[in-house]
Amino acid sequence: MLGFITAQWGHEADEGDGIPNQRGPLNWRPLGRLPVPAVVFDIRQTVYHYGGNYRLVFFPVSAERMVMLSFSFTQYCTGPLEEMDSKVSPKPMLELIDKVIDSVQLTPSVELQQAIDQIKQQCPDLSVSPQCPPLKWPAHVAEDGITILEYDRKRYPEYS
Repeated sequence: MLGFITAQWGHEADEGDGIPNQRGPLNWRPLGRLPVPAVVFDIRQTVYHYGGNYRLVFFPVSAERMVMLSFSFTQYCTGPLEEMDSKVSPKPMLELIDKVIDSVQLTPSVELQQAIDQIKQQCPDLSVSPQCPPLKWPAHVAEDGITILEYDRKRYPEYS
């Protein structure tokens, strides 16, 4: 998942000063009320006009597939993140998003439950890490889709 969010948001940076357009994951928290490992966190724009703000939820639905629920919002004001938050508070929108997330229900398929049970036999403490600090962005992801690499503007010229 960290490779995915880096490939999605973490590779974009201001061409002048190299500051990443997004920051994340922020406000990481396991979502323990679902019958599968799940996590909620935010991706935030660093300055207006670069990306958006997202509250994301990830959870598996099979051994090879994950679901990502994405809630986005924009603060229409200028300045760095802290200044935007002081001008237009994200709190009411995030509270509404959390109410929607809290309403999500999941009943694992027989196959998914069997896969979870097998993993729990090998790893009885199966859980989502209770914390995850923000990643050092900008960065790139290796072709394996998992390994996070140091940012190099010339690494993937086809995406420049």
